[in-house]
Amino acid sequence: MFYFSQNYMRVVEVWLDDEFKEYFYAREPNIRGYPIGNITEQLDFKKRHHCKSFKWFMDNIAYEVYDKFPPPPPNVAWGEVMFYVWMFLYTEFLQKDFPQCFMHYKF
Repeated sequence: MFYFSQNYMRVVEVWLDDEFKEYFYAREPNIRGYPIGNITEQLDFKKRHHCKSFKWFMDNIAYEVYDKFPPPPPNVAWGEVMFYVWMFLYTEFLQKDFPQCFMHYKF
């Protein structure tokens, strides 16, 4: 999984503008800050060949993507809720018939 994430992040860090990087990290917040290695060669390639920005690509080539996939809102919070659900169920129903209580909850 790390190798896949590392390659994915290298593409993001080289080709996406800051705005689009934030969309990616809003979707995958747990991999922000992973070491991606040296991307100097890729950034030099992009500069040498005068590559257009990803925003230009989205505005001029892939403009219809926004019709079906609008930009996501920024994350307010992220993580797993399961621990809190378990703690609530554990403290709330500890004195009751445990198996029947869990029949009403789908995880």
